[in-house]
Amino acid sequence: MTALAIAPPAEHTNGHRPPPFVIFSASTNKTHYNITAALGIGRVALETARYDPATGARQQFLRFFLTVGHAKLLTYLVLESRLIRNGWKFERFAGSVRGDTVISRALVLQFDDGDGKYQSYPFRIIIKEGPGETTKTGAITPKGSATDTVDTRVPFETFLESMIELRDWLRERQPRIEQQRWDEQMERYHRKQGRRE
Repeated sequence: MTALAIAPPAEHTNGHRPPPFVIFSASTNKTHYNITAALGIGRVALETARYDPATGARQQFLRFFLTVGHAKLLTYLVLESRLIRNGWKFERFAGSVRGDTVISRALVLQFDDGDGKYQSYPFRIIIKEGPGETTKTGAITPKGSATDTVDTRVPFETFLESMIELRDWLRERQPRIEQQRWDEQMERYHRKQGRRE
């Protein structure tokens, strides 16, 4: 499995909106695993894809957006907590609304070597997507079973490398993250003040 962390130079985008910055990328002949930046919405995205090894055609692609806080928690749990062993699991749920359609998503990160069967690829990255419903508080929960799932296994070292890259990138971007939080808080404050007036 090869690992890359490459972003296209701005001068190569021909004036178009550049693609998301790729914090980490790793591939086999069957699967692909990316972490990309989405700070415009206060997130980072974990992406998984499955390919046809014969043709190279992409068969499935799913993305899950983690909040910056959850991303920081994940890097801590993997790199510093010393909790990683068989059975370890990190789960998060989210979703989105597209017109009248509510979509729920689930992310499961799991350490599972299958009693030695998957010793070389013990980390599982599972992203699920399916119908959802909106709760009274605005959260999105699954409504029935997932309709699409990508289950990717990566080597221990590859997953650690991805978490190191993510941790270091978040630390480097912290000033921008704090500025964005401040701007959002001030925008909410001014909207509230405007309604009072």
